[in-house]
Amino acid sequence: MKKLFILFAIFTTFATMAQSVGINANGSTANASAILDVSSTTKGFLPPRMTYAQKSAISSPAAGLVVWCTNCGTSGEMQFFNGTVWVTGDVVPGSFAKPYPPTSPVATADNAQASVAFTAPTSNGGSAITGYTVTSSPGGFTASGASSPIIVTGLTNGIAYTFTVVATNALGDSVASTASAPVVPFLFCYANVGGSTKVFMCYNLGVTGTQDALSYQGGANNGALYQWGRKTDGHEVRTSSTLAGPLAGAVASRFITNSSTPYDWISPQNDNLWLDASKTANDPCPSGFRVPTQAQWGGLFRDGTTSGAPGTATRNTWTWTGNGFTVGANLYLPAAGSRTVYDATLDNVGATGNYWSSTVTGTRAYFLYFNSGTVYPDYYYFRGYGYSVRCISE
Repeated sequence: MKKLFILFAIFTTFATMAQSVGINANGSTANASAILDVSSTTKGFLPPRMTYAQKSAISSPAAGLVVWCTNCGTSGEMQFFNGTVWVTGDVVPGSFAKPYPPTSPVATADNAQASVAFTAPTSNGGSAITGYTVTSSPGGFTASGASSPIIVTGLTNGIAYTFTVVATNALGDSVASTASAPVVPFLFCYANVGGSTKVFMCYNLGVTGTQDALSYQGGANNGALYQWGRKTDGHEVRTSSTLAGPLAGAVASRFITNSSTPYDWISPQNDNLWLDASKTANDPCPSGFRVPTQAQWGGLFRDGTTSGAPGTATRNTWTWTGNGFTVGANLYLPAAGSRTVYDATLDNVGATGNYWSSTVTGTRAYFLYFNSGTVYPDYYYFRGYGYSVRCISE
């Protein structure tokens, strides 16, 4: 308390007497050009110490105001206000200071990556900003760019990430921005269906694991083969046991064969096991998804339901990319083959794709069929066959 009183008395003397004062440990007098001369050979002068945020909160700082910014630069730095911006003492020619940090970072999740948008700093420190760097937490994944937004890749789907942004000019890096709200990268696949974007599941039902969803993966993405109208009960496994039919109802884990017309696994036939109008209890797709209608398969290929060569598609590009079609840029349909209703043998695996729709026609049902040269979104065939199911968002 005594020291504070002495210091107060000194500054009171400045105001009342307007004369130079020396504070020192050497017994010397104040320099004639200074109103306050602090000298010592054993101790230093400590200005106010505060964070970047605390410094920025100072209302109407006076030109010449000095602080030590504890989290500016690499390990803190002395800064003073030049009447316009805060500047540092290690100024390089042509620049004043490191830039202010970017503000308002907003992340948007994607497949194993995120796009981070932000607002440029309110001050570049007097030197043009040469770039920005975005850093994730956790993981410390970084990406750089000249402007907003910047895409950070290499993220793990299912993990929540936040992101900070740093601006750089000729003097160095700004303080990191505040963190974005957390986002969770996820795998999603989509395409134009009848003029609007629809989200599909990225794998055929029955695919497990985290392999690349946009390639054949040596058959690992083929998945299960369902008989029309059946839910997941084990019959769809490619090696499931068989049972001669038709039967009055499904038998779990058994693929039901039939060698007589109308080649269905159930008798009498039931057109309501899967429906176009609504998702049924037998629909094997997870919540929020359903078996596509025939019209949706038609809309994925072109405006209507007409078959043709892949190059004639008007809604999406269809590119044969190793045992399947890449549809647009974000959907891959492997040529998963089929399982015959007659004896449950596998057929044309890696050569043709057969994807059920929910739509019936007479005693048969529509499905999407393709090979390397032609796409048929309006094929229909026997309901007892085992075909792939690719779920579409409801």
